[in-house]
Parts: sequence; structure tokens; C-alpha cells
Amino acid sequence: MEADLGINTDSLGCNVLDSYLYGFDSENRVVRIDAQGNVTPVTGEDSVSSSAGEIDADGFYWVSGGGTDFAQINLRPGSLTYGAYLASGEIDNLGYTITD
Repeated sequence: MEADLGINTDSLGCNVLDSYLYGFDSENRVVRIDAQGNVTPVTGEDSVSSSAGEIDADGFYWVSGGGTDFAQINLRPGSLTYGAYLASGEIDNLGYTITD
């Protein structure tokens, strides 16, 4: 895919395991963004919406839609389950809206 520096993304996080930036695009897909701005979808359109996200040191992408729910996505390079949702659920946000 050609570089698209105007793409709308949210929940951005950097994966230290492969040095790519990841986020959710406007179609609720997880996308990978390289240093030149090339955008590659990692997942298809998802029912998960995300307004906050972070990738931990183990390559797991944690996302949340306003702090009321969460999903864990595997972004470990070379993993057989790369791009798969590993866990999801609801959380008590104590009345706060959480975004990044």
C-alpha cells in the first residue's frame, strides 16, 4: 500500500519487538505503520472500537474503548497467532473516560 500520511488512526503504540507503529484506522482495523508512512492492515474490520491503546514489552497490544472494555491483540512477530485477539472483557473505569 502506498504511503498515506493522512490516514485517520487512533490508539497508537510502538512495538519494540519490530519497531513498527500500530493503531486502529477509521474502519476499526488494526494497522501497521512503517517509518515511511506505509499503512498495512493487520486485521479485518473489527467490532472492537478503541480510543486508547498501548503495546507492552512482550508485543501484546492492549486497547480500550473509553475505559469500559479491553482487548488484547497479539503483535509478536513470527507468532502463529499474530494479529489474533487473545482476550477481551469489561472493566470498571470508576466513572472516568479513558483516551490517549
